[in-house]
Order: sequence, then C-alpha cells, then structure tokens
Amino acid sequence: MPGGDTAADRRAAAEEFLAVVPVGEEVDAYATPEGHAVREKLPKAIDDVMPLIREELGRTVRRLPR
Repeated sequence: MPGGDTAADRRAAAEEFLAVVPVGEEVDAYATPEGHAVREKLPKAIDDVMPLIREELGRTVRRLPR
C-alpha cells in the first residue's frame, strides 16, 4: 500500500480500495425506488446517530490506558 501523500499515492490507494469494495454495486442500489428513499433519509439518520458515536468514542478514549 502506498505510504506517501502525493496525488499518485492517493490515486493508488483509491484504486486499491475500489478493487476490494464493490462501490458500483452500492451506487446501483440507489437507482431503485428503495435506494432513492434511502438516499433521501440517510443524511438525517447520520445526523441523528453522530452525537451518539461521538459520546461513545469519548467514553472509550477515557477508558484507554495512559
């Protein structure tokens, strides 16, 4: 895996990611009526869950050994 932060390194990392994760299949799901509904609702769901994630991360960090 590339270790630098050049445009070429980022492109190689993105290509590696796309080879492992079938993003096209995920995007195709949004073309259906169900996928469209998910796309419409997802930002609200993320907004609702992010405070809970931050809270849990805070608790976890406080439990880590120093």
